[in-house]
Amino acid sequence: MCTWHHLRKGEVGITNDVLVIYKIGITSGTSPTTFSPNVSITRGQAAKMLAATEQVMLKNTVTVEASDLGRDTIIAVIDVQVNPSVCRAVKVKNDTLRQVQLFPVKDGTGGVVVWGRDVEFNIKYQKYYVHVKKEGGELRLTLEKTNDTLPNEVSLNTNYKPVENIALAKVDGEKISDNVKIERNEYNFTYIMIEKPGDYIATVRFTNGEESRYSVTAFESTDSFLYGTLATEIESADNFNLI
Repeated sequence: MCTWHHLRKGEVGITNDVLVIYKIGITSGTSPTTFSPNVSITRGQAAKMLAATEQVMLKNTVTVEASDLGRDTIIAVIDVQVNPSVCRAVKVKNDTLRQVQLFPVKDGTGGVVVWGRDVEFNIKYQKYYVHVKKEGGELRLTLEKTNDTLPNEVSLNTNYKPVENIALAKVDGEKISDNVKIERNEYNFTYIMIEKPGDYIATVRFTNGEESRYSVTAFESTDSFLYGTLATEIESADNFNLI
């Protein structure tokens, strides 16, 4: 009888080694979400894993040490916010988490944020642009430290009502757009992109003719590559006072 385990950190039966080889592409697991340690593999599957291992070893990996952040341990790595297909980031555990290894996957520029902590639990964050370029037939990865914070989506609770149009302006009345692009709709939320930090008013016109206004704030983050965003619907009385 085979045993299945979910490929999630902390799941019983899944060691850090398995998580590492899964994340860098040496194994894909039994399915996108499970790993079956008691299932035999074929000779062909073993050969495929060996070939994938050789490819990973040939790639130009770059290591970020906890000491690079002036910290003792690395507690988190965020590698999904900026072009995540460019590289894969894996925390390496020896006695403690002191390293992150970055593996190039394809040409392009991505981004990672590394969180470090010292023995007194002081946390420091460092953002890196990850530049991957093919040179001499191999992918080369270089890191560039940055303090940049990039545009991010904000979610407006539109209560499942179909949206016809969204206008965006600063709170001082300066117009940003009469027709903001809707990035996506999920459940009762409508998402738009905020390009710069600041305070805004979003006016949503629904297909039934109704309108709602939202107070929107975007702010720079030290622990994230993307702006933090907040949105709150403005009550009707507040709408009247803001006109």
